[in-house]
Amino acid sequence: MSGGPTLAARLDGFAAVTCDVFDTAIRRRLARPEDVHLVTGARLAAAGLTALSPAAFQAARVAAEAVMRTNAEARGEDEPRIAEIYDHLAACAVLRDADAAARVELAAETAVCVAVPEVQAALAGRCVLFVSDSIFPGAWIAELLMSCGYTGDIQVLSSADTRASKHGGRMYPAVLARLGQPAGRVIHIGDNPHSDGAQARAAGLATVAVAAGRFAPELAAIAALDWPARLLHSHRRVEGKVGLHRYASLLAIGWTLDILAAARERGARRIYFCARDGWLPHEIARRILARTGEAIEPRMLAVSRRAVVTPAAGSIEAGLARDYLVQEGFAEPGPRVIVDVGWRGSTQGALAALAEGDLQGCYLGLLPEALRPGITPATTRCALFSFGHPVPLMGRVMDGYALPELFFSAPHGSVLGYERRDGRVEPKFAPDHPARAAAFDAIAEGVLAEFEALDAILAGAWSTMSAATMLDDLLPLLTTPDAEAVRAINAIPFINGPDDTGHVPAINRMPWHEMLLHPGRALRRARDCPWRAGWVRMHLPWPLPAMDYPRFADRARRVGLG
Repeated sequence: MSGGPTLAARLDGFAAVTCDVFDTAIRRRLARPEDVHLVTGARLAAAGLTALSPAAFQAARVAAEAVMRTNAEARGEDEPRIAEIYDHLAACAVLRDADAAARVELAAETAVCVAVPEVQAALAGRCVLFVSDSIFPGAWIAELLMSCGYTGDIQVLSSADTRASKHGGRMYPAVLARLGQPAGRVIHIGDNPHSDGAQARAAGLATVAVAAGRFAPELAAIAALDWPARLLHSHRRVEGKVGLHRYASLLAIGWTLDILAAARERGARRIYFCARDGWLPHEIARRILARTGEAIEPRMLAVSRRAVVTPAAGSIEAGLARDYLVQEGFAEPGPRVIVDVGWRGSTQGALAALAEGDLQGCYLGLLPEALRPGITPATTRCALFSFGHPVPLMGRVMDGYALPELFFSAPHGSVLGYERRDGRVEPKFAPDHPARAAAFDAIAEGVLAEFEALDAILAGAWSTMSAATMLDDLLPLLTTPDAEAVRAINAIPFINGPDDTGHVPAINRMPWHEMLLHPGRALRRARDCPWRAGWVRMHLPWPLPAMDYPRFADRARRVGLG
């Protein structure tokens, strides 16, 4: 049963109401209770209370509860207590301070839990006793309910307090004794058909069921990812929000964390995010640094190949570019980090020539031809592939290099150059296509919303991710996208035209008759497309299955088409 007024009406006429807590009065913004242990592990590691990784702590925490539950049942008790679990973990050298660590778990629960609005509204102004099968003491659960917005004199009876559970049926006599009401005057709200339904009715209470959130389990492929990605997928299974941003969030967050790690290792106090590619990581980095309070300044730098690479030495354009860099503090001494999507490193080379000094580039990837004096492994850091290594990963990304260029775009057009206005050097931006700008705004909004949700849950306790994890969400688009995704992305004219003022879609559709008449031309078109798998999916008729570009090209050659 759901809906505030309907639930409230069911409660009328009873002297007292009892209410289950988890998945009834409050819900978690993660799909599984054990996912909270990843959050706890991350916070414990950040606080120096454990040496385990968040994923290792999750496994240890689950195992410790199982051991303590077995011990409790051997004593004839239905529930272990959180203090016992954390004392066991400390005895096993997993923790340094059991009491402090247990409080960290409560803080993690507080960060992930929110009120269920219809239940909260129905309980307002009523005599309520919250009852919960939980390892938490009732006083802690009362804290949790208050943090979720429940008010008044919050009374909680926990199975950790009574050592008797709703599931076993032994808690309900204690509930009635606490209320001082006969069973027929009490109604119980809950989501579990056995604990909150059958067992409550067996004790004589009336019951009303509320719908519980039941979410898909963690898939094996997700479980193999780094823990921040597992948390993001857990959060998505609860929130259920869709949009193109879901292909970009992991890469955007992971890359930003890698950039910040590079700045810390280098001792750099300035990070310059190059327009347009750096806008989204700049926004994420700005939020992280505001939380950590580190003395690292993230700055946007309006540069482009056209603005700083193309101008001839000694030209007016080159002079304006140099003056702009001086004005923005880029020429100041000290280590600096620049951020660009990458591929050839030409912008870093030009910036190094215009403003000498300690400069490191942070990229998604660099091609083999990027390697040259000044652009070396010592002066660069790549999140996905570095100067062509590893080759398979580079191949996957470059088969659809336009996709990261879309996701790491900006809410403005390309930088065409500079001009002097009111005593300052200001960048000149190309006109933008409204559809591209609107699409980017939606992508950025979704990515930042996912980041902020996880950042609030983690309280900033992030860790870096592997290249495979960062690329996991984007990989389906790079390899075997579905037709719907191809249509959605190709509806966005985001590829800059030759003069940087026009915009075209990623895939230029080729008529079927032209493909049949000129198969070799079709294969070359697919090869040269900035999103090869998208081209293949767009041109393969249903019901032919999706396939990546290398498989498509191989089969085409086998039948003599190219």
